[in-house]
Amino acid sequence: MIELETLKFSGLRCFDKEQVISFSNRDKLIQIDGRNENTGGSSGAGKTTIFLALDYLLGISDIPSTVLQSRLTKNPLTVEGVFKIDGVVTHIVRSKKGGLTIQRDGDTVSGNVKLAEEKLDELLGIPKKILKKMLHKKQKEGGFFLNMTAKEMYEFLITMLNLDLYILKQNKIDEDLKEYKKSLDSTLIEVEVRRASKI
Repeated sequence: MIELETLKFSGLRCFDKEQVISFSNRDKLIQIDGRNENTGGSSGAGKTTIFLALDYLLGISDIPSTVLQSRLTKNPLTVEGVFKIDGVVTHIVRSKKGGLTIQRDGDTVSGNVKLAEEKLDELLGIPKKILKKMLHKKQKEGGFFLNMTAKEMYEFLITMLNLDLYILKQNKIDEDLKEYKKSLDSTLIEVEVRRASKI
């Protein structure tokens, strides 16, 4: 289970100073409301920026960091998240300057981008493409699951239920059985040939 406790970000879009949002004192369902100080309304208050920060942090953003970078500051885009993943406090930091760093249970992975990304994938436990769809629905974006084809629904559910590992094992067993059958057939033919030659 993945729980987001705190999200911090700075240098992102119109936010030049560090923003800190605590989710640890909230219950399961969270709705983010915003208030634009200039207009008094909610439009342009930065609600979407919170999700863009989370997308960037988890490596599922399809927006380049150069576009996300705030033009109001020279400080680099930085997003930090404190999570509880399977009950263990996990600190994840991604910045334009420093890359990805993961601290969990006394261990730190950083510097090697590939290694850190692999560690993040392992912690998330689901493909990033699926996580991106599950995390939030963008404005004016259609539905996710109901818009899938039957094949896509099947693949999604198999992945979500961790059944893909069993399918791989089943496929390996099927391959092994085919090889054993070939070997058995070959052995039986050889036995018959030897028996016939003795007659």
